[in-house]
Amino acid sequence: MKYIVTNIKYDTDGEDIDLPQKLIINTPKNICDDDDIEEYISDDISNQTGFCHKGFECHIMTQWLCVEDGEEFTLQAETLQEAQEYASIYNAEVINELVND
Repeated sequence: MKYIVTNIKYDTDGEDIDLPQKLIINTPKNICDDDDIEEYISDDISNQTGFCHKGFECHIMTQWLCVEDGEEFTLQAETLQEAQEYASIYNAEVINELVND
């Protein structure tokens, strides 16, 4: 699954460091337990940024079905509005939200 991670509370020991406020993290398919997913994401935040943290928020990135000139394709976005903005780049239309498996 693909997760959007936000509101990361970095542990920078008071230093003013420019760190990402939003990350997209893919979790392996074999990790299904919520606690294991949270642990994987927590570790990946530190691996990607080089910093420990004191917490974060995350949710599954939604997959959207779109159509352009009769051809269907999918895209992933955080919200319907974001999906519509991406689709408009290709003169496409968002048809509906797909269920993540």
